[in-house]
Amino acid sequence: MKRQIYRKLGSPYGIALFFTLAALFVFAVTEPVLSAAGDINIAEYLASEKIAPGFFFISPVLAYVLRLLNAVVRANWWALFSVAVMFGGLFVFLWFINRRFAFLERIALLWMDGLFALFFWELMLRYDINFTQTTVIAGLSGMLIIFDCCYADRTSAKHDGIKTLAGVLLLLTAGAVRWKALLLLLPFGVMCLGYFFLFPYTASSFAESLRDSFINRRKYLLYIVIVTAAVFASFGLHKLYGVIDPDLGEYVRANALREEICDYADRYPSYESSREAYEDLGIQQSWINMVNAFITGDENHFSSADLEKMTALKQAAVRPPEDFTNSLKGHAAMWISLLALLVFAAYLNGAGNSYLPLIGCLFAFLLCGVYFLLIGRIEWRVTNGCILACALSFLAMSSHLTGERNRKRFDLTQKTAILALTALTFAAGLASVRFEKEFSIPRPQITDAEAAAVHAATDANSDTLYINIEDASRYYDAHNLWSSHEPGYMDNSISLVAHFTIGEKEMLRRMGVHNIVDDMLTKPRLYVRYYSADSNGILLAYLRDYYDQCTAVSIVERYGGVRYLRYTVPMAVSGESGVAPSVQAEFTDVADLQDDGNTASVVRADLKFDVQENGGGWEDYYLNVEDAAGSFLYSYGLKADETGCSAEIIRNIGTWEDAQNIRVSLVGRTADGSMVRLADVTEEFLAASL
Repeated sequence: MKRQIYRKLGSPYGIALFFTLAALFVFAVTEPVLSAAGDINIAEYLASEKIAPGFFFISPVLAYVLRLLNAVVRANWWALFSVAVMFGGLFVFLWFINRRFAFLERIALLWMDGLFALFFWELMLRYDINFTQTTVIAGLSGMLIIFDCCYADRTSAKHDGIKTLAGVLLLLTAGAVRWKALLLLLPFGVMCLGYFFLFPYTASSFAESLRDSFINRRKYLLYIVIVTAAVFASFGLHKLYGVIDPDLGEYVRANALREEICDYADRYPSYESSREAYEDLGIQQSWINMVNAFITGDENHFSSADLEKMTALKQAAVRPPEDFTNSLKGHAAMWISLLALLVFAAYLNGAGNSYLPLIGCLFAFLLCGVYFLLIGRIEWRVTNGCILACALSFLAMSSHLTGERNRKRFDLTQKTAILALTALTFAAGLASVRFEKEFSIPRPQITDAEAAAVHAATDANSDTLYINIEDASRYYDAHNLWSSHEPGYMDNSISLVAHFTIGEKEMLRRMGVHNIVDDMLTKPRLYVRYYSADSNGILLAYLRDYYDQCTAVSIVERYGGVRYLRYTVPMAVSGESGVAPSVQAEFTDVADLQDDGNTASVVRADLKFDVQENGGGWEDYYLNVEDAAGSFLYSYGLKADETGCSAEIIRNIGTWEDAQNIRVSLVGRTADGSMVRLADVTEEFLAASL
């Protein structure tokens, strides 16, 4: 029994499993992070009970499966799925290498797998997890499993159907995450299958050899059709989802256009230089800032039709070749391990089997570089996928023998050298990883005490919808990959980073919200978190440009250092209150928002009166600041309690400044929407605020 266990551990599959588990262990120890490219949004989307299964970057089917898993065990299932794909892919890559080099002695396989594991770590695993990497790894894994059916030296074809089905499922899974990244891999798959189809020559002339290929290797053409069909089937499924659910189709179109604008921001003329062209399209600088900040949840002005207006202004541009070559620098360990792997593979397979695959892969990589330069988009998370595709394509094609391959035997000296090289590879890997942190098991909880307190407080207040407008706020614990929140974590929060056309819309309707921005500006109990002068300033400028120039802001809640705001458009008074309450108004200056260059002052307003006796008929309260001539009106939303109402009034620079010509009133809104003046508090306000 022990001998069988040792034999399995030393088998090609055992070696592949060892390196996969070792890489997974190092990955966990070094405290991996989630990508800022949206993975955190998916994780919270899947973990939230309020949002129905639907589309949020990934396909509805994949989202539904992950939501089902989350219903069984609450966890960050998107992160777990992505990690499973990455390390499952690593095992498939090593499995494929070991099958193709099974003629080697085990010690040589140990070194090859070590080289590939180091290459793979330096290429991808040391960077954050993101959609593109997940797609590339799943897609290449599926292709390699299908490629394995094409080798003439296989011992049995009985599992070819199962492997083909598994490969197609992986390709569909990859397309369900990011179809555009999968499409980029298709030329590599077609190149390999075409090479299998054409080579080796079996006749003296090319025409005869080609004829022989059509007779004896037609299945390779079938595999080309299968791989191509699987790639485009995943695209067709996305289109089908959009036809079935128009909201989904609109989201996909709008999201693609938003990416087009943000990813190629340098291809658009500046607003200052092309103001007339932008204004003709109804676009202002504040709208552009909102898109660039990914705050595109307002369906009134960020539909696909709205976004298409700006893409029409996109200019052609070709980046210089140095941009691509410079992006390849700074990855010495990756290039060294890859070069050593390719040289060793070429030595084992022989030059006759290696030179054409090498030329083909280098040419493919060159074309990728030209393509990136032409589209003006160079990102490592895309480039590294092409490098991985080139390396695996070379290993796949060079092991498909077109010439003689001498079986290599290693004497004791050579084995010792290989063992030393393996140890050196491990040492290089450890040096590359740079252990700087202690081992820690990720815990499924919020580790930031203040964040946990804020979440608990807002969740307890189920009558209020708390809105977040900055993506960084969604990092509940950046180093905790397997983090999951307590049930109900997002029940009272929603983000303007997301597009409110899928599952969130249904939840908002249940809360009486039919249009997120319109209702945010006119209804109580929709609060926006303050993060910075920049993020909230972008939103305020947009609201003043596209809704009302006199949009006002007030702080209505605080939890420690966290503030929540009300954004309000002017509420014009329709009459005086028939039963005016006896109001005690107290105003005090607040030394707050000093880092906000747009803020002139902050005034704390406390208005005390008997709500039950005098205010029972009023549903909401505002502090109106208007000039005597009526040329401007700012309505600052207040928060009511059992003793009256209060808020901290934020007076922005460029708003009302002449204290002698303003009137300040407490205003109430009745059930029928009428706005009535309850009390004039001008004297008390001016005494404290100016």
